[in-house]
Amino acid sequence: MCLILDWALILISSFITVSSYRRIVKNKCSSMAHFIVLIEYIFLCVPILLNYCLGIPTYKYISWYKPFLPSMESEAIAHIYDIYILASIVLLYCYARSYDRKKSKYKKYEDIKLNGLFNNKVFLTLVIVSPIIYILLSGKLTSYLIYASAGGRGIEDTKFTTYLSMLILFSLYAFCYQFFNKPITKGRFLILLLYSLAVAWINGKRFIIALMLIVYLFFYTRSDLSTKTRKKLEIYTPLLFIALVLFSYYYLVAIKPLSDVSFDSVYDMLRVDFGRDDVVKYVINKELFQKSPILDYRCETFLSTFLTFVPRAIWPNKPYPHYMYLTASILGRSIDKLPAGTTPSWFEMCIANCSWFGFLIGIGFIPLLCKWCDKIKSIPYQMLMLVFIIVLITQSTDAYVGFLMLIVVQFLAAKFIGKRKIVIKINNKRSR
Repeated sequence: MCLILDWALILISSFITVSSYRRIVKNKCSSMAHFIVLIEYIFLCVPILLNYCLGIPTYKYISWYKPFLPSMESEAIAHIYDIYILASIVLLYCYARSYDRKKSKYKKYEDIKLNGLFNNKVFLTLVIVSPIIYILLSGKLTSYLIYASAGGRGIEDTKFTTYLSMLILFSLYAFCYQFFNKPITKGRFLILLLYSLAVAWINGKRFIIALMLIVYLFFYTRSDLSTKTRKKLEIYTPLLFIALVLFSYYYLVAIKPLSDVSFDSVYDMLRVDFGRDDVVKYVINKELFQKSPILDYRCETFLSTFLTFVPRAIWPNKPYPHYMYLTASILGRSIDKLPAGTTPSWFEMCIANCSWFGFLIGIGFIPLLCKWCDKIKSIPYQMLMLVFIIVLITQSTDAYVGFLMLIVVQFLAAKFIGKRKIVIKINNKRSR
C-alpha cells in the first residue's frame, strides 16, 4: 500500500508540475497557484522520489536529525503524508486550471510601475544599494571579503544580520521593480547577473539564490515575450535549478564543508535543506501517534506567525516562532536553550496547531490565498505575496517580517499618495 501511494504522489505531482510550469511560461496571466505548485513539488514530492532513487536519509553523520528516523520509516505515517500532500497539490492545481480557463485570458495588469513612493528613481537606487551602505556603515566590510554565512564570517550580532536580511529583501523588490519594466538586452542582462552575484555574496545562503530565480521567473514571464523567447525559457529555467542543486552540493563540500563530506553525509544535509517531508512526518508522528504535541496550546504558533509584526514589548507573552518549538521538540531541550533552529513548513505547522483539523487548513488555505492574490492586478504586489506564500510553505515567516511591512507600505502609498509623485531635489534638480 505504501508503494502504491508513494508512486501515486510521485507520478501525479510530476504530471501536475510539468503542466503548471508550461502554463507559467506560455501564459503571462496564469494563476499564481502554478508557482506554488512548483514549490510544493520541489520541497514535498521530490524527496519521496529520492527515497526510491537514493534511499531514505540515515542521519548517521547529522545526529541532530536522528529523531526523524522513526517517522521517516513508518508506513502508516507515509500513508497519511502521501494523501495529505497529494490532496494539497491536486486542489491547488484544480484551482489554477479553473482560474486560467475563466479569467486569465481576460486579465489586464496595471503598468509594472506603481504610483507612489517607489516611482522615485533616487529612492529606488538607495533601496537597491542599501545592503552595501549598511555593511559600510557598520564597519564590517572586511567580513564580507569572503563568501560564507554570517557565522562563517564571524558575525554573531543577530540584530545586524536580521536588519541586513530585511534590506536584502527590500533591495530585491526595488531592483525587480526597476529592472523588469524594460526589455532585457545583453547589457541589461549583465546588470542582472552582477546584481544577483552581489546579493548572493552578501547573503551567503543558498535560499536567496532560489528565491531570486523564482522572483525573476515571475516578473519575466509576466512580460510581453515572443513565442521563441518563451520556448527558450521553458528549456533553460530547469537547468538553472539543477545548477543550484549542484552548487549546493559544492557549497557543502568546499565552501562550508561538513565534518564528513562523503556522499551519504552531503545527501542527508541536502535532504534537510531542500525537503520538508521530514518535519511534516515528524509532527504527524508526535501529534497523532505519540500524542505528544510540540506546542503548549492549540493555535499557539498561528498567532506568532500571523502577528509576527507585533513587538514583544507590547505583547510580553507572545508565542515564539514556530521553528523554535519544533527544534525544542526534536532536540529535547527547553525553548530558551536552543543552539540553532530547524526549518519548519506550513503543512506541519497546521497539524501542530490544530491536530486532525489542521489537515483541512493545510490543504485549503494556500489555494484560498492564491485566489485572493490572483485578484491583484499589480505585478509588484503579486510578487510580494508570492514570496510570502513561498516563505510560509518552506521557511519561518519571522525572518521575512520586512516583506510584510513592505506590503503595508506599498498599500498605504498607493492608497494615500495615488497618482501624485514624490519629488526629491538634489542641487536644484528634480528626480522623479
